[in-house]
Parts: sequence; structure tokens; C-alpha cells
Amino acid sequence: MKKKILVIDDDKDTLETIKKILVKNNYEVKILEEPKKCIEFIKKTRPDLVLLDILMPEILGTDLSEIIKTEFCNLPVVFLTIVPKEEIDVKRVDGYIRKPFYIKDLLKLVKKVLNKKSANR
Repeated sequence: MKKKILVIDDDKDTLETIKKILVKNNYEVKILEEPKKCIEFIKKTRPDLVLLDILMPEILGTDLSEIIKTEFCNLPVVFLTIVPKEEIDVKRVDGYIRKPFYIKDLLKLVKKVLNKKSANR
């Protein structure tokens, strides 16, 4: 069964690029441009992982990650952002990758986080 990944970003091109990369690597991918709708979307789609941008106009990804972790404590969240790691608190998230990223680094991190989630079940 394919692992489901939800990608939340306000940039449509970024969403489509990440979706193509992940689908090509055998993941089921859902994308969401409207971060405020993510809780209902997560309840409906039940992803195994959330990739989340930080700088979005409706709500900051850091705030959104707190909401996700509160509602779905076992759902891994990975920041995918231009914000330098030193400028954010990454303790409550399961990974971080800086844009622009190398495809191999993204895939390696996704696999690592999903394997860790499977091991913790």
C-alpha cells in the first residue's frame, strides 16, 4: 500500500513540483493550497506524513504544525521552507529541509520519517 503524503504550500508551482517528484517515487500525494483547511483535509484523507511550508499568508507553518501535532500527535510533520533552520523551533516537527532542495535529499528525508513512523507503531 502506498504511503500518503499531504503537501501544504501556498505556491502552486511548488506543490505541483513536489507532487510529481513524490508520485514518481511511488507515493500517493495530496496537495493543499489553503492551509486553514488542513485539519478537515487531514481527517478526510488520513495522510502518513505532512510536508509543510512555513511562510504562508493565511497562517504560519510553525503555528499550523502546532495545531496538527495537537490534533494528530502521531502524524509526522516536516518543514519544507526557505526559512533557515536556525530561525525556527524544529523541536516539535519530525524533519526539516530547506528550499531550494535536492530531490535526493527530499526523498531520503521522506523515507526516513516514514520508516521511523512505521517502527513506532
